[in-house]
Amino acid sequence: AFMYDTKKFKGNPPSTWADFFNTKKYPGKRSLYKYANGALEGALMADGVSKDKVYPMDLDRAINKIKSIKSDTIFWGSGSEAQQMIVNGEVSMGMVWLNRAKAVEADTNGRYRLNMNEAIAMPGAYLVPKGNPAGRANVMKFIASCQVAERQIEILRCHGMTPSNPEAFGMIPDDLKRFAVTSEENLSRVLLNDPIWWAENGGNAVNKFLEAIG
Repeated sequence: AFMYDTKKFKGNPPSTWADFFNTKKYPGKRSLYKYANGALEGALMADGVSKDKVYPMDLDRAINKIKSIKSDTIFWGSGSEAQQMIVNGEVSMGMVWLNRAKAVEADTNGRYRLNMNEAIAMPGAYLVPKGNPAGRANVMKFIASCQVAERQIEILRCHGMTPSNPEAFGMIPDDLKRFAVTSEENLSRVLLNDPIWWAENGGNAVNKFLEAIG
């Protein structure tokens, strides 16, 4: 997802990746993730590709779109770096992980606001290494405890991480719904990341991306 400066764009706020890439209509610096994931998808949507046609990705098309705003873009490598760029006012729009967006709004007293439309939803998972010396029992208890609906709501409240348990979806408080990918109002507006495409093509995609922005 991306955040934008409400003071700078209060009359007609940006709401799409096309807006994000339109530096004439919405002047100012941008920030994007420098390891490609999310940035490539956003670039394709900005170039007119509908969400259901983003995958398989046309890398050349996406990278050419990125190049079109390269001179106005700062690339970040960590969530904390992305957050700090926005809080410091270095950019007028910035791509962020959702768990950072809630904190940014608080840190800027609402000056920077999250745009969830066309956000890229990426799955996360806990993994237990094969042959883990500590065994499986305790870690599985921990993973199970993280799936409790009430706990997922509390994690959303404290850290901005979206619930994954369907039982939690209907429990999301009204004031937090706009931060949650799985809220009814947002789920239809986001692009679901394709982990299989990234598993098969990620290395090549990242290398091409880094070469283009280097």
